[in-house]
Amino acid sequence: MLADANVYPPFMMSPVRLLIVLGVIAVSIMGRFLTRRLLARLAIRAQRNVVQAAQTKDPQLLAGALQQLDSLYAAYMRREMSAAVAVEQASSLVREVYDIIMNHQTRYQARYEISARGLQKLSDLVQHAYPVEFTDSKHAIPDEAVAAIFAKAKEVVESCR
Repeated sequence: MLADANVYPPFMMSPVRLLIVLGVIAVSIMGRFLTRRLLARLAIRAQRNVVQAAQTKDPQLLAGALQQLDSLYAAYMRREMSAAVAVEQASSLVREVYDIIMNHQTRYQARYEISARGLQKLSDLVQHAYPVEFTDSKHAIPDEAVAAIFAKAKEVVESCR
């Protein structure tokens, strides 16, 4: 009766199969470890290249930004643009130049985000420029306030040197 029952002994793995399976597992683990190390080295190399590119400050870019700030302020003084437009363009220009030279991404950040990153001069500029940017053209903004904002803008650009 026992001869009719399909009873097999427990599945036994031969030592060769065991070594092959353990070898595949070991190769998989080593491959993952080596891939992580390689990717980490590539990331560090990419960061190093970005830092080196950011450290080469372009004096022509700084001079051009200062010249554009002067022309914006002159256009405001000739009343070719309102204070809100002049300050908005100056703030945009300063953030763009600051991002290019100092390798920060501040163009679309709020003031609290900029100050949280420790960029105090840029944070001060945004703090003073923000109320002026959103003022109606009906409300008079003193020329001294606009001059102070443009002076802060020049100070931020100069700090990039």
